[in-house]
Amino acid sequence: MLILSISIVNAKLNEAPTFEQIIPQIKEIIKDKILVGHALFNDLAAIKYRQPYESFRDTAIYLPLRQLMGVTRDGECPSLKKLSKEVLGVDIQANGGKGHDPIEDARTTMSIFLSVRDAYETSLLRNEDVISGIPP
Repeated sequence: MLILSISIVNAKLNEAPTFEQIIPQIKEIIKDKILVGHALFNDLAAIKYRQPYESFRDTAIYLPLRQLMGVTRDGECPSLKKLSKEVLGVDIQANGGKGHDPIEDARTTMSIFLSVRDAYETSLLRNEDVISGIPP
């Protein structure tokens, strides 16, 4: 699993490349990889990158997890926080409103994926429709 985490230090900000400058590097890193994430479509849209759904494992749009959480409308996804509590029995993002911890989110997403990995992969191999709710 590739986890990219960026810490920004104000003193280094002026020396940092712009978002537009690093997009090609990001695209090169993820090209031909299977991506695991939660609501990956948001991240991929931000860098204007499309990838076939067979090349990613997204806990937000995996139908059995959506059904488990009672999410039925397209474009609506279960929150990672609620999914973590339901699937793993673990409270995340409980840092007093200080926002998301990207490392915690990545680890939680991978743990959720690993809990359904065999079924997810088997369904894909059988060409079963296991992806639901992808926003337009």
